[in-house]
Amino acid sequence: MSAGIISSFVTKLIDFAQQASIYSYIALSVSMFIEGTSLPFPGTFMLIFVGFLIRNFHLNPAALAILGGSSYTLAAFIPYYIGKQVNDMAQKRFKKFMDTHQKQFSTVQRLFHKYGEVAVCLSRPTFLGNYFSYIAGMHNMKPLKFALYTFLGILPWIMLMNYLGYQLGDNLDDIQRMVDGMGPLLIVIIGIPFFVIFGFKYIFKIRKKQ
Repeated sequence: MSAGIISSFVTKLIDFAQQASIYSYIALSVSMFIEGTSLPFPGTFMLIFVGFLIRNFHLNPAALAILGGSSYTLAAFIPYYIGKQVNDMAQKRFKKFMDTHQKQFSTVQRLFHKYGEVAVCLSRPTFLGNYFSYIAGMHNMKPLKFALYTFLGILPWIMLMNYLGYQLGDNLDDIQRMVDGMGPLLIVIIGIPFFVIFGFKYIFKIRKKQ
């Protein structure tokens, strides 16, 4: 009888683990899709939590990262096409949203003009990343290039957050403190490529004039 109870318990445990695995893939896909649409959503915390699930339910981190990156990239085409189709009617319809985020849009416009399309890739981990989807559409960036840059930009961030969740386990307080403290470091990490690209462009322009 005890053997039957143990067997039943193990079976239920396996079923729960399998369901948790499925829900983890679905949850990551949905959360990254919402994040990609530029709607307010705590996507970073969800990525860290998925890292916790990877550790406890032995999920496939590579599959989760690719799935999350693909979902985000697919959703990013929503603001991309909104930006692409901006006209008098669209501006009137989204006027309230544009006015509310005027400062962010102005910053993104300036960066896009300064650094070009590669900014779509480098900006993805930052809070400005989603705004670049609108700007890329407004500047008629090629869809294939937009998709590639978006995917390559968000994939390392997904993997990093999953790794943090995996390493820190269920210590949510430690996770929160680490994420909060990553702000200055993230600015440095993102800023260095910008300065390198700008430097190369500047040198190229000087040589071209000569």
